[in-house]
Amino acid sequence: MAQARDNVSRGMAIGTIEVPPSGELLVLAKSRGSLGGYPVIAHVIVADWPILAQLRPGDSMTFVAVTPESAHSALIEREQQLMAELEVGLGPGMADAGAMAKVSTVTAPTAGTVYRSSAPGLEPLATVGQFVKKDQTLALLEVMKQFFDLLSPTDGYVKSVAFADGVTVAEGAMLFEIVAASKSRKT
Repeated sequence: MAQARDNVSRGMAIGTIEVPPSGELLVLAKSRGSLGGYPVIAHVIVADWPILAQLRPGDSMTFVAVTPESAHSALIEREQQLMAELEVGLGPGMADAGAMAKVSTVTAPTAGTVYRSSAPGLEPLATVGQFVKKDQTLALLEVMKQFFDLLSPTDGYVKSVAFADGVTVAEGAMLFEIVAASKSRKT
């Protein structure tokens, strides 16, 4: 009974992770209630909401603890990615007028853990809007304590990054989209 009194209702933000008596985690999204009473254990950072929104029932996910500073940095990076995506779409150097650019996807060749940088704390190997060369390393895939380079199939711009750093992916999971281009944009 004392425990029930300790569960005071509070406002529920998008991304709140609650633990009801069943023990199954609840991640609250846009259609959440405005008040809740289950224990709150964490929050999904705003930068990862687009990933959360793409999950289907039954999909698994991994949570990684981050500092408020790294959450803020991730949000800034995500906003920059969105701006770059708007620019990349059919921007200068991407395609001839009126023609669609070829988009190549990079998928996971096998199940494993995928990393965006070559070592913890380093910059990502590839970011949205960045020009990459054919066979340039975009990310690393760890399988049974061995690391494999995930390479760009073509010269072009990174259109999208479809995974969060350090997550486990299934074989065939889409990781990157690359828009083919022969040279980098002028800035």
